[in-house]
Amino acid sequence: MSDYVIQLSGIGKQYKVFRNKRHRILDLLGIPVSSRKYDEFWALRDIDISIPKGARIGLIGHNGAGKSTLLKIISGQISPTIGRSTVKGEIQALMELGTGFHPEFTGRENIFSSLAYQGITGAVALEKYHNILTFSELEDFIDNPVKTYSAGMYARLAFSAATAIQPEILIIDEILGAGDAYFGGKCVGRMKELTSGGTTVLFVSHDMSSVQQLCEKVIWIDRGRIRCSGSTLDISKKYLKNIRRREEERLSIINQKLLPDHSKRTSDPQNKAEKNLLFHFVVDDWKTPLQPHPINRLTISDTIEVIGKIDVGNAADNDLNCANHVIVQRNVMEWSDSETRDGKYCRSFSDVGGSYLHAPFQFRLSGVKELDTCLNVQIEYYDLGDEKFHVELFSGGQYRRIGTIIPQDSRCWKHVTFPLYEEEIKTIEHVNEEKSKTEPETDTETVQVNDEERYGSGEVKITSFTFYDSEHSKRNTLVSGEKAIAKMYIESKTPIIDPVAVIAIYRLDGICALQVISSLNGVSFGKVDGNSELTIVFDPLLLGAGDYIISIALFKEFDVLAASEPAAYDLHDRCYSLKVIPPEGINVDLGIVNQPVKWIFSNKIQADNE
Repeated sequence: MSDYVIQLSGIGKQYKVFRNKRHRILDLLGIPVSSRKYDEFWALRDIDISIPKGARIGLIGHNGAGKSTLLKIISGQISPTIGRSTVKGEIQALMELGTGFHPEFTGRENIFSSLAYQGITGAVALEKYHNILTFSELEDFIDNPVKTYSAGMYARLAFSAATAIQPEILIIDEILGAGDAYFGGKCVGRMKELTSGGTTVLFVSHDMSSVQQLCEKVIWIDRGRIRCSGSTLDISKKYLKNIRRREEERLSIINQKLLPDHSKRTSDPQNKAEKNLLFHFVVDDWKTPLQPHPINRLTISDTIEVIGKIDVGNAADNDLNCANHVIVQRNVMEWSDSETRDGKYCRSFSDVGGSYLHAPFQFRLSGVKELDTCLNVQIEYYDLGDEKFHVELFSGGQYRRIGTIIPQDSRCWKHVTFPLYEEEIKTIEHVNEEKSKTEPETDTETVQVNDEERYGSGEVKITSFTFYDSEHSKRNTLVSGEKAIAKMYIESKTPIIDPVAVIAIYRLDGICALQVISSLNGVSFGKVDGNSELTIVFDPLLLGAGDYIISIALFKEFDVLAASEPAAYDLHDRCYSLKVIPPEGINVDLGIVNQPVKWIFSNKIQADNE
């Protein structure tokens, strides 16, 4: 237990969302305000983290996921609403540009004031100042006021000053994103040096390359909860897949030229790229519910998988910026505050004074081609057994009942499922039976890739990928400097024109060591239909000795000037391992790339007087 320098147990953070500024001011002044004047928003829920001394932990997640709130709790800037936070050691936190330094002071003055605040003065402070100046490389600007610094210059100064001494706990929250790639690399090296001396680092960044270089473990925060944690490679792959999925959905919306207006998206029946499905709970004749109806989870699914989920009562369940959410507004809707029942978070559809007498919730579906078939809504509710209530879908300008929950007085959590469009529903068994008839049997030699590591539109699939040596033997270990052959086997269910094949080889720290792109080499495949074989020859393989992981893909197109990743038919994200060994008799580390060179030497020297 004593080995952990940071321990969080059951951490939750709730904010009050006031609709009236006067009530917010009264609350800030400590004057009690009725709970009917604000809505509750849980930014964090059920956070349990234990971090040992000297660990390098990455925190990742989308904007608004709760990362900064969590770091503020760890650093003591705010207190949790519930739970316990235990931190052993002094914290050096770089969390926002513009904090910690006085904008009117020069860089030099701010450095010395920062050191003095940490109890460092005199000759020691002067020595530290020179180290900070050397590391930040701000010699030409050190006597200018900090208010004249760019964001990148400020990041250099702040990081250099914060790490000039060995902090016990170092927290970096995206501040390095304002710097350039060169300085970012220096910062990663500095943080590795600090952790070797016992410093514990919490690093928040959207630059996954930096996270992979620095962090031993990653924690993914999503909608105020820990979605998953584990090795940097495993979690970053899942996170990047999630980012790609969201980006594909966003681009799909843009391509359809949809307006961002909420009501238009909800009511437009022709919108097939994105559709908001609005539901609510009501009782007969839109009366006030006579008893609470606790709801724990709402999901929407097709015959294959869940495509939308709301954990009612949990963190950020009422965040309107999220695709799936409950719509909570005090005095208007009949959702209760978040509560617990039999160990589960929930909200109740109950009489809380809402003028609209209903409890609405919304799912936003993206990229679903046929929204009107094979969709089901599942409700997990607590059966209190006295009053039936209904779930209805807003369609055609009015609510249409899709199901009724009948009380049974079982006093336990139960599930019920309702089809959205009953007349067009197919049973899961029937769909699976049709699928088994149409899909070919899997080749026993086909490489099985986990769904978490694979994505794409699916018109073409890569069924197998293998490396061969110069003798055409299958190999997972290749020799640097010798010929290597890769074979990619492709299955196309529908003809496509000129896909772009890519092989990307990464070091284990996430750095791309080698990437080959067919279009960049001037290769065009023309029409691809049926089963095909693609051979890629590395003659010689210039990769140096080491362990690598490989991604392979077939893209629809590939613009090397574009910043975003292109749309893929099929992409296997770092699914294959490769080991490269040095040629026989070589024991010296020759680096990542064994570049062939030509050496030219001449000992003929002409005298000046000739």
